[in-house]
Amino acid sequence: MPADVQDEVYGERDGRYYIDGVTVDFGLSGARRKVEIGIRIMNEKNTEQVRRMFAERLREASETTLYGTVKEADEKKRTCTVLVGEIRYENILIVNKETSVSDRSIPIYKALEDYLKKRLIK
Repeated sequence: MPADVQDEVYGERDGRYYIDGVTVDFGLSGARRKVEIGIRIMNEKNTEQVRRMFAERLREASETTLYGTVKEADEKKRTCTVLVGEIRYENILIVNKETSVSDRSIPIYKALEDYLKKRLIK
């Protein structure tokens, strides 16, 4: 069952929510219901807002370049593991710079090239 919620202080909370449960307490002054609100029900306006925000975040992320150290490479799967700071990124797809859609893959290609050179020198 849905509930319409309006918050005068935090307007962004306004909307329709699922009710997860209702607890009824009885006392000398009568009964009191406590409603447990669940997840928000999305409408077309909310969905479009979320889509726009998600698209913007993806665009921002695609323009970000991370520089790190290639720790492992799987030449058969064409993937590698990269350490950026203390964060380990696994299964990063290796893209040939001649066939890449943009220059975004060049830094990882260069890092992989350096890794393979070091491995061959050893």
